[in-house]
Amino acid sequence: MIKLSLDEAYCFDFLSILDIKCIKNNEQKMICDNLNKYITEIVDQIGADLYYEIMNSVEYKELFNTNYRLFSVIDSVKKGGIDALQIDNLNYERFKIKKKIQEKFFGTKVREIKLGYEEK
Repeated sequence: MIKLSLDEAYCFDFLSILDIKCIKNNEQKMICDNLNKYITEIVDQIGADLYYEIMNSVEYKELFNTNYRLFSVIDSVKKGGIDALQIDNLNYERFKIKKKIQEKFFGTKVREIKLGYEEK
């Protein structure tokens, strides 16, 4: 197993994606087990209080909803008729929300860099 040092917001983004996969795949055991394993690892590192504060925050709900919309758009792409700009816009929105979570709850900036976008 490889352990990486990642921005905390990246990890919460990852959790939201696993949560969506668990929901969209009718709570498939392997996906949900992985989600629970990662939740435990995160709680062990940051504590339950901060974990639940983030999970119940407006920012996390925005991140979850944006990722859910992104999954839905990608599902539509598979059927044809969605343009790449919609996906790109949602992906950039997701990045901005991750930045908010990182700065609000951890007091640091994300290390991820998006190219081709001007900061607003």
